[in-house]
Amino acid sequence: MHRALSSFVLVTALGLASADAQAGGIGLVLGGGAHTDRAYYYREDGEQGVDVQTQPNLAVGGELLLGDKDDRVQGIVRLSLMQDQPVEKPDTSGEEPGHSYTYPDYDSLSPRNIGVVLVGAQWGVFGDPTRTEFVINSLLGSGIATLDKTEFLLLQPSVGATHMLADHLQVAGNLAFDARYRKNFYLGGSANVSLRYLID
Repeated sequence: MHRALSSFVLVTALGLASADAQAGGIGLVLGGGAHTDRAYYYREDGEQGVDVQTQPNLAVGGELLLGDKDDRVQGIVRLSLMQDQPVEKPDTSGEEPGHSYTYPDYDSLSPRNIGVVLVGAQWGVFGDPTRTEFVINSLLGSGIATLDKTEFLLLQPSVGATHMLADHLQVAGNLAFDARYRKNFYLGGSANVSLRYLID
């Protein structure tokens, strides 16, 4: 199911990006946050355990905005490269004493690079879109490109604000709740800052 939705998100993003729009903008996005991940380990009798860890991630990319800068609702297509820090050696201190545990060599893992596509909308809540406005973003997408074939769905609602620095230059920032899904849910959060050039 996640592969089908990933394909839908990519096709939608490409369709929006190629649409003939009379207004909109382009921007550079920087982000950082943390996400949960799982380190598995095994008892000598084969019983599996899971250590849920919180690891940092960083992202850099670009975005396309659709809609007039005066509009309270704008479409967003965001493409970025995200880097996840890998899980570490699992903590087995909470397990029953008297057992031995084995696990993969997590310490040898390298950071994971992921191509991410998000599409959605920016909703103005209050304020002036041509000056300072408080907004809510609703973005849905996918970690669609991975080297280890671990693609995932990504839901990213956020709250934030936009501010016009000049007639065509805007800065935006938001705090997001990140929900990934691949066989299990992996939750986290991130902060994102965008510098946008508005074409209209």
